[in-house]
Amino acid sequence: MKTTLTMRKGYWRKIIGLATALALVMSFAGSSQPVLASSDEVDVLFFGGNPGAIWTTDEEGQQQNGNIYGSCDGIYLNGHKFKPNEELEWEVTGTSGSPVYASGTLQADGNGKFSLVYLGTFSILQEYKVTVYRYDNKGKRQKVDSDNFKVAYDCDGLVLTKTVAPSVIAYGDGTGTVTYTITLTNNTGKKLVKGYKVEDPLLDWSFTGSKNLGNGKSESWTVTRSVADLVQQAGKCTIENTARASGDIDLGGFIFKKYRRVSTTGSATLTVQEHPAVQITKTADPSEPLQLGDVVTYTITVTNNGDVPLHDVVVSDEALGKNWTVGILNPGDTWSDTVTRTVTAEDLAKDSLDNEAKVTAKSPCGTQLEEDSRRSIPTARAQLAITKEASDLNPRQGDEVTYTITVTNEGPAELANTG
Repeated sequence: MKTTLTMRKGYWRKIIGLATALALVMSFAGSSQPVLASSDEVDVLFFGGNPGAIWTTDEEGQQQNGNIYGSCDGIYLNGHKFKPNEELEWEVTGTSGSPVYASGTLQADGNGKFSLVYLGTFSILQEYKVTVYRYDNKGKRQKVDSDNFKVAYDCDGLVLTKTVAPSVIAYGDGTGTVTYTITLTNNTGKKLVKGYKVEDPLLDWSFTGSKNLGNGKSESWTVTRSVADLVQQAGKCTIENTARASGDIDLGGFIFKKYRRVSTTGSATLTVQEHPAVQITKTADPSEPLQLGDVVTYTITVTNNGDVPLHDVVVSDEALGKNWTVGILNPGDTWSDTVTRTVTAEDLAKDSLDNEAKVTAKSPCGTQLEEDSRRSIPTARAQLAITKEASDLNPRQGDEVTYTITVTNEGPAELANTG
């Protein structure tokens, strides 16, 4: 932020007649009285001769005779046409030359130029003098030039406060709304002219002042919003959002008004508490040992047993080759589906028929959830018994013996393709 201060050195001495006075007023139109922000950065321009002229440029980079600019950082001096590498001194004092509020040394560069930044604090409406000194060939200090400036407004005086109530809330509590209170206070020392704006993008709210806000005055607004909408917009449950106020303060002016743009921000943090939970169950019918060709019916059920809606709910069962996109599941709601499968010989080669259903979901605050349910059904595998009997256990040479071989499936499963 740049602010402007008109210096008065030699001002009235240059008025020669009414025409000359009018020309001077027009040349300084809009500058009016000193306008330096409190704790400001000051670019100082003197009307000194050559060498030793001290000059500056404004925020647009163009020279502005007789003006001091600021941006809340301290004193900023630029100089040129000094001797190469010349040593100089500077002081900030009262208008009478005392007390000394700040002082220091500086050195011009090889081209006779210098820049200085002093980070200091200045009181609003108090008048100061800034002076630059050099030394002659005999080592005597000589004043190059000086000018007075006054802190005409406080650049930090526009204050925006923002609160939210309640500041901590469960996602589904009560009406599910919170109320923000936004207050703008003008302590700049000048009036804030109509047309100033207060904006809060997250709340999708703005205000434009239809009348001036005087110094020392405040204006407040309340904005109520749904917790669910805020969480959805922010994508998280710790929501810090910032409002911004900006406008012009009236610095006066004889013919043309002079204004300076000021701005400020205010933030509030809302903490939304959630307890997301999801449950998945899987049942099978029949559940007793399976036989070849049996048809098994699986039932998969998903329940939102938390206190917030769940989004992006997806259910999958790799063994069954199934995927379901459920979408949104509100608190207390359930989703269910059934799938059938026929038992194969390959299944019976295992001790049991195992598979797993899985659900994934996301809470409004971005918490990722995953649960699974496993189901195992024993298979009825075949158990073979074989016996061999002889018709004569003590045969003689030449006797005919008959062997009987018996294979028995002792169950419980059927046996196919034997041989």
